[in-house]
Amino acid sequence: IRAIQSGHKETEVVLYPTPDGAALWMELTAYPLIDEAGQVTGVIEFSKNVTEYKQTEAELRTSDRKLSAAMKIAKLGYWELDVRRNLFTFDDHFYAIFRTTAEEVGGYTMSPQDYARRFMFPEDVQLVVDETQKALAATDPDYSARLEHRIRYADGEIGYIAVRYFIIKNERGE
Repeated sequence: IRAIQSGHKETEVVLYPTPDGAALWMELTAYPLIDEAGQVTGVIEFSKNVTEYKQTEAELRTSDRKLSAAMKIAKLGYWELDVRRNLFTFDDHFYAIFRTTAEEVGGYTMSPQDYARRFMFPEDVQLVVDETQKALAATDPDYSARLEHRIRYADGEIGYIAVRYFIIKNERGE
C-alpha cells in the first residue's frame, strides 16, 4: 500500500506466523507500476524469507554483548590501525583503559601522531614506532607480537600497557 501511496519502491521486513505456531521473517519489496501519465496502476511485490538472516543477526548481537562484557571485565581494549589512511580506530573499552571516553577525546578515530601526543609516554614513542615498522614489514600472515610500554592516562598519570597485536593483510599482502 505504501508503494501505491508513495509511487516509489518500498521494502519492509515483517514477522509472519506459520500454521505450526512458528514464525517467518519475510522481506517484502513492492514496486509500483506507473503509467504514461505518472499514475500508479498496480504493484508488483516480491517476498524473500530472511528468517535465517534475522536469527544470525540476533545471535551476532548476543555474541557481541558477551564479548563486550568479557572485554570490560578483563579490562581489554580494541584498536585498529588502517595503514592506508594512517588512522587509528578505538573502542569504548580502549578509552576506558586510558580513563577517558570517545566523547571527551573527540571521536573513535585519530592519527598515530595524535595518539602518541595524547596517550604515549614521550620516551617510549620510538619503541612503538619501531615495533610498528617491524610488524608492517612482516611477511608471515599470522604475525603477532606483544609490546609493553608506558602510557599517559587522560588525567595525566603515568601507567603501563601490554599490547598484543596482529597484522591483517589482504590477498596481495598489503
